[in-house]
Amino acid sequence: MATTAITPDNFESEVKAADKPVLIDFWAPWCGPCKQVAPALEELSDEMDGVAITKLNTDDHPELAANFGIKGIPTMILFKNGQPVATKVGAQPKSSIKSWLESEIACRTCRADTYANRAQTICVRCPSGMTSLPGASSVLECKLPPTSSDSQRS
Repeated sequence: MATTAITPDNFESEVKAADKPVLIDFWAPWCGPCKQVAPALEELSDEMDGVAITKLNTDDHPELAANFGIKGIPTMILFKNGQPVATKVGAQPKSSIKSWLESEIACRTCRADTYANRAQTICVRCPSGMTSLPGASSVLECKLPPTSSDSQRS
């Protein structure tokens, strides 16, 4: 699946109302490091079903970039349930971006993949066993005790 361009017209439907985490790559056509990251993000959009990979051209939509305090590009912001939860600034190799995304969308206890259902983020291992960690509404963990296979995922 190719990356999706984010604009003020589709931000609500593609990011805020998305049923899974969304990564926005803030970029510009003149940005050399942005051009380096672009092929990796295209590949990751095909490889990772658990996250939507999108791009926002900061030259075309500076107001959206300003809303998120973008001061340098490339900047990648991960959204869960329509809210920004993690940021990565600067060009990164594909393996680094993939590891970062996997760690951000995984259950904090068992490391299983998670997905959003608009009300909460759900662990695929324990769909009814998630709880918010104190003081961090977007960081969730499994209520089930870790298993031996869980330690192999970390």
